[in-house]
Amino acid sequence: MFHPRVTACSAAVLALLTGCETEKAPPEITWLSPTSNITVAGGDAVALKFRVLDPAPERGSSDVGTWRINVGTDNGAIWWTQSGVLSAAPSSSGVEDTVQLTWHVPDNLPGAGPLPLLLTAKATDGFGQVAADFTTATWNGTPLTSSGLWWSGGSSNSGFGYTDASAAPLDFPGPLSAQHMTALDGEGLIITGLNTLRGWPITEGTPAAEPAWEHIPTLAQEGEIRYVRRAPFAHTSAAWAEVGWPDRCTWHNAAGQVQRSWLLESDELLIDAGVIGEEMVALARTNAQELRLIRFNLSTGARLESLTWTPEAEGSTGPNGAAWLLNIGGHPTGLESDGTTRIWNGTGGATPLSSDQIPGEGTVQRAGRTEDGTNWAQRNGAMLFSTALAEIGAWEGGLRNTALDRANGILWILTTNAEGQAWQGLDRSSLEALTPLITTSNAAFSGSVMHNQPGNP
Repeated sequence: MFHPRVTACSAAVLALLTGCETEKAPPEITWLSPTSNITVAGGDAVALKFRVLDPAPERGSSDVGTWRINVGTDNGAIWWTQSGVLSAAPSSSGVEDTVQLTWHVPDNLPGAGPLPLLLTAKATDGFGQVAADFTTATWNGTPLTSSGLWWSGGSSNSGFGYTDASAAPLDFPGPLSAQHMTALDGEGLIITGLNTLRGWPITEGTPAAEPAWEHIPTLAQEGEIRYVRRAPFAHTSAAWAEVGWPDRCTWHNAAGQVQRSWLLESDELLIDAGVIGEEMVALARTNAQELRLIRFNLSTGARLESLTWTPEAEGSTGPNGAAWLLNIGGHPTGLESDGTTRIWNGTGGATPLSSDQIPGEGTVQRAGRTEDGTNWAQRNGAMLFSTALAEIGAWEGGLRNTALDRANGILWILTTNAEGQAWQGLDRSSLEALTPLITTSNAAFSGSVMHNQPGNP
């Protein structure tokens, strides 16, 4: 069989020398198991086996080669990867290794399948020559389901409220006051926070009488928690919670342990934070009563840069002024109370901060982002609007918060009417009402839908 060859000489050196000291055929790699398409599901232990041959150089010597295996979808997403080095550098007889691994298929991969998978084995020799072999599998996952909407602050302003939209809402014991909260999909856990973060297991639809754990903040973190929501699954290895403290943003796993953290400076007070444009972005108020957008590296927590301005809307000035974090055009955006947006375009040159207006009229009372990234606001009426500032839908009722049911395509809104506060389920696409108004206490302000597995909206 004909093999291309690589030499240890550059083209420039070849022009000067009559030959090179080293010449070598590329490696070879062959799948041994599986060799035909197999079907896998969550919890399976899949045996993987392949053979690598690294031929000896015809002249000279070569460094030890390496191997890598990737399991992922055929569109390039990688679910699992392993790598290693060969047993030795190729000698006069070359190196032939057989590699055996086990892939433990996660239970919490998103989607129901069937989904085609591509298994790729690669070998690289000491000169960078690469060989690859491929085989396939089909993943059959568990269909995505949701078990209903939970919120903090039941009919008695404490505990939990619950509805699956098919019957009257239920109340359960829980926290002693309405709190920020989120459900961790696939974990059977609700996380709440006001001053302390707590995890409440859900067993057969009933919350535990006491939390399983508490995360007590440090002295620097003391103060009311700004929000508790799901960390975006696209950037986590499992279902995690994102928590906004006065001085930082943190991601916590189902055991309450901190997985990542983004720390503000001593003169900054967090208003809101979230992932925008593959970075963690925080909106903060400074001790000088300015507003500041801050970019952080999503993985390392390192602070990258910040942009500061003095708010002009009357309702956004002073220590108690209101401001909100939005995503406009994929850029971090601060919203002031008169509807003015301050859009931070990191490639905007000498004037990276530009201004615009969100749809609607009147003073902004509340605003935010839904779990799928859509912006929302409460002005004279309630509305959803896109990252291009185009109105998606509007209605006369109030809007206090939202929750997304990915399994059933329902956008839950916490609204207000003449009788008080209520949850209502809307069709995620058309925004038509799918459920009647489900009354809750006027203290409730945060809710979340629990799914059987995490995933992207």
